[in-house]
Amino acid sequence: TPGELEVDSADVGSLAAAGPILVPPQVRELAQSIVAGSKSDYERAARLERFLLENYEYDLRAQPLPSSGDAVESLLFERTAGYCAQFATTMAVMARTVGLPARVATGYLPGSYDSLAGVHGVRLKDAHAWVEINFKRSGWVPFDPTPRPDSPFGFSKGSLQQTRSLQQIMRHGVRGALIDGPSTALNGVASFFGDDSPVKKVAAASVPLLSSVVLGVALMNRARRSRTHEPPASAGGFEGARAEMARLYRRSLVAMRRKGYPERQLHQTPGEYIEALRAMGLRVPEPFEQLSLRAGDAFYNPRPFPHADVESARRLLGELRRVRRLS
Repeated sequence: TPGELEVDSADVGSLAAAGPILVPPQVRELAQSIVAGSKSDYERAARLERFLLENYEYDLRAQPLPSSGDAVESLLFERTAGYCAQFATTMAVMARTVGLPARVATGYLPGSYDSLAGVHGVRLKDAHAWVEINFKRSGWVPFDPTPRPDSPFGFSKGSLQQTRSLQQIMRHGVRGALIDGPSTALNGVASFFGDDSPVKKVAAASVPLLSSVVLGVALMNRARRSRTHEPPASAGGFEGARAEMARLYRRSLVAMRRKGYPERQLHQTPGEYIEALRAMGLRVPEPFEQLSLRAGDAFYNPRPFPHADVESARRLLGELRRVRRLS
């Protein structure tokens, strides 16, 4: 947590093992001026991150940094715009310059969560690079210096200082959401406010307003897609036969619920849901089991999904609806 990081210290032994780096004088002077007066290693890292977020622009059209000369110096003093790999490299070099053991990490943003399939849809556009700094007790802690508007770590420039602790919680929460489920990030934010916090109570009372905001964002995205001729997202993020299979599977889950079966959990795949029902000693209707097998193929098998399976699933759904309720 942010409080633990404030009292933690950087593992300078790992920095020594990485060996020295050559840094242009003006890059070194800038980094030292940014962290001057910091009371902890965490504050130094946060200041470097905030400096890049507040003073530079995210631009995918930016040209690669020059191979001749110093790339970090070019971004800081000439380009003033770039993309994630350039910002991550710049912060890592500046961090090492002021004695923080830093490395560049690459991977993907969480993408869009598909509640039907229980997976995150991660595409090429979600590729991202960030910085990790090694602390003695907390290990490698992520920092994201890229002013990318769709980053889950991003905050408006005016609120960076006020939300620093919340940002760090969300960083760990988003990473945990990929491993432990979507509720991890929410639990982290809740712990930040505390059980009796008025902020938390206001948030709980504001669910209808938040729902309206989400709906508004969805409508704006739909309008944006229509302007850019981007095809609308289909059921569960799938297209064609897979999208139709997703709709049929959703209807089968409704039918199962009406027959008295427990609801499928968001993290469960179709196969895991069936196994969970059997573990509870429940009889799984044959039509639902066969339909679930086809749904699993549609969600996870990269091979072309045949329309014949959709027609078969439609017939199985009709049979499922005629199955008697769970006694």
